[in-house]
Amino acid sequence: MSLYCLVYTSIASKKMSDDDLKFLLKTIRKNNEIREVTGILLYLDPFFIQVLEGGEAVVTDLFNRIKQDSRHNKVSLIYKKPIEERY
Repeated sequence: MSLYCLVYTSIASKKMSDDDLKFLLKTIRKNNEIREVTGILLYLDPFFIQVLEGGEAVVTDLFNRIKQDSRHNKVSLIYKKPIEERY
């Protein structure tokens, strides 16, 4: 499997509370483990920036679903390239 790294930014559609973020992280971690996706999610009210690493098809599909997620506005792809290893 070839690895890809994808980075995007977005603006939260509403202010995220600590409970919202904890629930989001719990869900993301579970789903990403199943998909073998790694990365990091940063939230700096109201901005998200996320790095996703994994198989190209999986990462692309995940990004397409993120673009449709009502918690995000103005989703912008910053970077998508093949990588040799996960960081």
